[in-house]
Amino acid sequence: MRPTSSTRLASPLVAAFTALTLVSACGGGTPEQQQATAPVGEPQRGGTVTYSFSGDASNLDAARCGTGDWLACSAIYGTLLNYNAADQKFEPGMAESFETEDGRTWTLKLRQNVKFTDGTAFDAEAVKFNWERAADPKNLSPGALVAKSMTLTVVDPLTLRAELKEPNFQLRWALQGELAMIGSPAAIQQKGPDFANEPVGAGPFKLQSWARGSQMILVRNDGYWDQPRPYVDRFVIKVLNADDQRLNALRTGEIDVMATTRGEFGKKGVDAGFQLAELNYILGSGIRMSFTKGDLADPDIRKAVAHLADGDQMIKAFYPGETVARTLAPQSSWIYDPEAKLPTHDVAEAQRLVDGYLARTGKSEVTIAYKYIGGSAFSDGQAQMIQAMLQQAKGVKVELVSQDYATWFADTQRGDYQLQSFAVSGVNPDQLHNYFFTGASRNTTGYSNPAVDTALEKTRTAAEPAAQTEAYKEATRQLAADAAFQPWYYPVAQLLFPKKIHGVVPAYTYFMRPDLVWRES
Repeated sequence: MRPTSSTRLASPLVAAFTALTLVSACGGGTPEQQQATAPVGEPQRGGTVTYSFSGDASNLDAARCGTGDWLACSAIYGTLLNYNAADQKFEPGMAESFETEDGRTWTLKLRQNVKFTDGTAFDAEAVKFNWERAADPKNLSPGALVAKSMTLTVVDPLTLRAELKEPNFQLRWALQGELAMIGSPAAIQQKGPDFANEPVGAGPFKLQSWARGSQMILVRNDGYWDQPRPYVDRFVIKVLNADDQRLNALRTGEIDVMATTRGEFGKKGVDAGFQLAELNYILGSGIRMSFTKGDLADPDIRKAVAHLADGDQMIKAFYPGETVARTLAPQSSWIYDPEAKLPTHDVAEAQRLVDGYLARTGKSEVTIAYKYIGGSAFSDGQAQMIQAMLQQAKGVKVELVSQDYATWFADTQRGDYQLQSFAVSGVNPDQLHNYFFTGASRNTTGYSNPAVDTALEKTRTAAEPAAQTEAYKEATRQLAADAAFQPWYYPVAQLLFPKKIHGVVPAYTYFMRPDLVWRES
């Protein structure tokens, strides 16, 4: 189901209840997020909660917080809006409201008496400063394209008006994502480049320490506006690369919440007695190709790679029990279209395309570098299988480049890759615009198709939900035909945790709301 199009924001979550996707060993979630709301008593303050996934944040600069940085950044800065996936609507966050009548003129209302942890005011001037900073190309912000589309006016200390040349009815998503984080202007100016390592926000936590590639320790911001939140004294983000490693750590109590996108580990966790909260992705997880680098700049070679990619083989070896992706979006997604069919596995057709390319160019072989996040038997094994798949065509050579998350993410931002692991995660449909619109800040493949641009623009400019939905479907049909993204399967973000941990609410992708979690003493 699609998110609400109402301009009014729902009331905040009630603290005495925990909204979860609670799934038993024989149960499952609904298409978006199965919710079981049950009273668990008043949240208790104190203690530490440790969350673990495979990737570390790449930076903590408010302007540059990307998908993999969201959990740490949201803990430090908060987010202007929150998105409640269970109820499919936006809710107030650091801002009280963000409203529009026509999609062109938006009004942001902030809360009174909110301060950054350096004592300066979290006001309309601060938001304007941050959004204008995001619009500056030198800051490499994922929100640059959206920020550049707005003319900002401070109406009063708590009101900011954003005027756009064209309507954008999807703009709220940016206030939960790429423009959600607001840093202290005074600290940004004072610290310069060091601000990325010494962030100053107004969110529920403050950074205490960060051992890159290992763990980050965040401590309660006692001046946070939404008392008595956050409930825990410390929120720790621990990097454990492998799913089985995280599950073992959960069993021993080394961590309190583990994230996975592999259903087999969700089932193992439930069978072991852990609670499970889950969130479906709007698209899937697989690989994507550069449209400008090396031999992949040729459309025939991209088609050949798409025909060589064998989803059935990948699922059997690495994702047992998951559904093989046949269309760009899963049937559970409200933008699903049965006509958005992925290229079929066809080695003979791939060989024909490769042979034709080599004859046309006079080259002796096609060379492709595959960059992926390594460090585990699972990811290394996947890479080796991809190498073997693509090398089924004679004349194709695949080089494997194993990277840590920070390096992989930096290369992704620069577009420094030919073939890489990739997922369109979470529930935000506007990601399609961010990743596939010509020149968009996250479109690092160089993909460009005027028909897709037209459809994606309509997803923003159309006021009616039905027109938005049809525009998304049109975009997925063309993206699938162009092999712009080749998913293997449709992940579900799964969070496992013991019964003594409460308030685990999935957010954004495979993350959670750090301000809501608490532990039973």
